[in-house]
Amino acid sequence: LEYLRVLLRTTKSKMLLVALRLDIKIKELYPHQMTEGFLTSLLNGLNVNDPDLVQNKPPVLPWEDISLVLPEETKAANILVEWVRDELGFEMTGNARSTLAVVMYSHRIDRNMVLEYDEQIMLLEITHMVSSQFSLSFQAETVAYRRTINYLKMFCLRKLNSRHLDEDPPYPEQRAYELRQKYPAETSCVEQIMMYLTDKYGYTFSLREEIFLLCVVVDLVSGKRTKK
Repeated sequence: LEYLRVLLRTTKSKMLLVALRLDIKIKELYPHQMTEGFLTSLLNGLNVNDPDLVQNKPPVLPWEDISLVLPEETKAANILVEWVRDELGFEMTGNARSTLAVVMYSHRIDRNMVLEYDEQIMLLEITHMVSSQFSLSFQAETVAYRRTINYLKMFCLRKLNSRHLDEDPPYPEQRAYELRQKYPAETSCVEQIMMYLTDKYGYTFSLREEIFLLCVVVDLVSGKRTKK
C-alpha cells in the first residue's frame, strides 16, 4: 500500500491506471516473478510527456535485434501494445514495444544469475572506460541513464551468448564514416573498448556492433551526466 501511495503522489492518475491494468495483463502473458521496481519502470516507460524517455528517441538497438535477444519478451510486448490500444484506448507510440520488452527482462527475478553476473562485469568494464576517458560521473538514478544501460545490457548479453549483430543488410560505410567524423572522441573511446574486449574475451566486432557501441557512448556522454 505504501508503494502505491508513493506512485499516486508522483504519477498522473491516467498513467497509473494504465500501468496497473497493464501490470495485471503482463502477469497473464509473462509468467515470471518481477522485482519491486517493475511497476515504477513501467510507469516511466508509459509517461510520454517526458522527452528523455525511450519512446521519444529511437533506440540504439533495433527492434528486430531486441526480438532475437528477447523472443519471449518481444512476443508479449507485441500483444500488450495492441491490447492497450484496443482495451484502454491508449496509443503506445514510438518505441513502446522495445521499452516493454527491455523493462520486462530487466525486472525478472528468475534470470540466469551466472550470466547476469558476467553481464554486469562487462557492463561495468565498458561504463568505467567511458567515465574515465571523459571524466564523468553518471547519474544512475535518471531514466535516461537507465534506458541507455538497458540497451547496453542487451549488447553484453548477446556477446556473452556469442550472438552478434550481423551485417545483413550491411551497415552503410558512408554513414559509419560520418558518425566517426562527427564524434571523434567517442570513436576513440569505442576503439579502446573493442580492443579491451578483444584482448580479454577474444571477441570480434562487426561494423554494426561498432556503431552500436558508438551510439551508446555518445548517448552516455551527451547531457546525461555530470563532470567529476
